[in-house]
Amino acid sequence: MSRRDGTHRRHRSAVANLMRLAERLFGAEEDPDPSPGWKWLARYLVLVGVLALLVFFRRPDAILNSQFWAEDGNIYFYEQLTLGFWPALHKLWMGFPYLIQRIISALAGGLPIAAAPLAYNGSAIAITALSMATFSLPGFRHLVRSDALRATFCVATVCIPTGSELLATSTCLGWFLAPWLVFLSVMRTPRSRAIVAGCCLGGALAVFSTPLAPIVAPLWALRAVYGARERREKDLVFALTQLLSLLGLVATTGLLGAGDVTLAGGSLAKEMRLEHLWSSLGTLPYVAAWCINTALLPMRAVGQLASAGTLQFLGPALAVVAAIGLAFRDLSGRGRATLGLAIYLFASSLCVTLAGRHNVVRGFQGSMQNVNVEAILFPRYRVMPYVALLLAAAAVIDCGRHTRTRLVAALVACAALGVWASEFRLPPFPDNQWPLWAAKLQRKLDHGTGEPLIIPLNPPGYRMVFDSGDTQRAPAEASHPQLPEAR
Repeated sequence: MSRRDGTHRRHRSAVANLMRLAERLFGAEEDPDPSPGWKWLARYLVLVGVLALLVFFRRPDAILNSQFWAEDGNIYFYEQLTLGFWPALHKLWMGFPYLIQRIISALAGGLPIAAAPLAYNGSAIAITALSMATFSLPGFRHLVRSDALRATFCVATVCIPTGSELLATSTCLGWFLAPWLVFLSVMRTPRSRAIVAGCCLGGALAVFSTPLAPIVAPLWALRAVYGARERREKDLVFALTQLLSLLGLVATTGLLGAGDVTLAGGSLAKEMRLEHLWSSLGTLPYVAAWCINTALLPMRAVGQLASAGTLQFLGPALAVVAAIGLAFRDLSGRGRATLGLAIYLFASSLCVTLAGRHNVVRGFQGSMQNVNVEAILFPRYRVMPYVALLLAAAAVIDCGRHTRTRLVAALVACAALGVWASEFRLPPFPDNQWPLWAAKLQRKLDHGTGEPLIIPLNPPGYRMVFDSGDTQRAPAEASHPQLPEAR
């Protein structure tokens, strides 16, 4: 056999393997589920209600005593009030559009000012529940066959260890939209063209609303190639829509600015530079270990491991990595594809975070005893890694060939959920008496008084400053002093 024939054969084999992977990730056929659509819709809506209630029980003050959190007040609400939707969207925030957050602020703009925080928080809860419940639909049976296991996965995604600000705030909504964007990107092709169009629109909105959108680009590229080769028009349309949306985001935010790479825009990557990439990769094992340890152990135990030394700190995470490696050999082809997807999401989300947040990289330099991880690796950065770990557990439980493998994975997952239960209830935000400030702001708007109005926000140190009776001309820059990043 000639060298040319050998190269051609290897190329054909590589393409065949790639298409086989695409079949397992995206489903070889359109959704074959014979159940009536309304039954699945009813199940989905019931699960959405359960997830919304879980978020409410974790942070009841979000509804019962609604307060603004950070950018919800001094960016989205303030700029909607003083500029309007389109000027505020064009202005961007830290170089990123945050489109869905801006839409929430525009819709809430028609309500009384006193009801604004409730509208923001309620919208965030509803969107989080709607997006996280998506994985329960039958369009994901090619990844996790068990319907009950997928529903359990959805419940667990809103129970992850987190800070109070991550749930029920518009500011942090993008970190839950990122997993939803992944769900849309690996969902089996719907039968209805209308549903496909809705997925295209929802995915495009999410691209402009979550800084983690670029990590999904390889899935879109693979789905586009798969759709073109297999003549699957719907797959091709969806993938190209998302890729074009990402290119539009690049054009909007100036992704490849001269000398400064702002990967997918503002808050995630405002400091990203090419020279930071290598040091980010060097820090990745420690950050990954922190995410794995905090998913499995109480925070007090994680702190004790960190103070004991680097080797002790890495121990539990290395044991988990070894167990995943052993489980991978025991999985079916479908399970390996799902587990591979989980590993990719875990690693890529942390890489993007570290590349865009060099302060996290600097914080991890030196010995683990001197690292205050909670002060630099905020809970929002760990949403996608936690979701990836849940997906990995679901893959092993669902697709393990041996009962022993499935049982061990289920026991570890249950133990982790038990740890999470201890952190289920989140402390309420300090009460800043928003109804009183809303009444003062309304009087200022009605009468055009010139006295400055300074409204305190959460976290402490954040505020809204209205320094002119003419809110349409209030200088936004003067009202947003440089403050430490909101946790």
